[in-house]
Amino acid sequence: MFLNKLYSFVFKGRRKHIRRASEALFSIHTSFNKDPIALRAKDISECGAFIRSEDLPEVNEVIGFSIISDNLFVCNSGKAQVVWICDSDEKNNRGFGVKFENELYKEVIDPLIKADNE
Repeated sequence: MFLNKLYSFVFKGRRKHIRRASEALFSIHTSFNKDPIALRAKDISECGAFIRSEDLPEVNEVIGFSIISDNLFVCNSGKAQVVWICDSDEKNNRGFGVKFENELYKEVIDPLIKADNE
């Protein structure tokens, strides 16, 4: 909890786009998995996302990702850099933040946003 508050304080105002709650499904390729694994996002923006995961990559690691739509269609893919990790014991707070190599279009992001977030 402390790290989340510290992160919010340190990085507040530094984001180009606001992150919004999402349950987007990501297929991830990292150093800790040989085959792609499916992970859910906690939040997402055009520039990055927080991805829930029990296994954590290294900060600065470049990962491959695909975002999978509800009808199991790949709606975007690319590379992202791990910019921070949250090694928390709190449910749904363990994971890592990534910055996408190329910004995602608003049309890609909007369908991934949770309805109660608007």
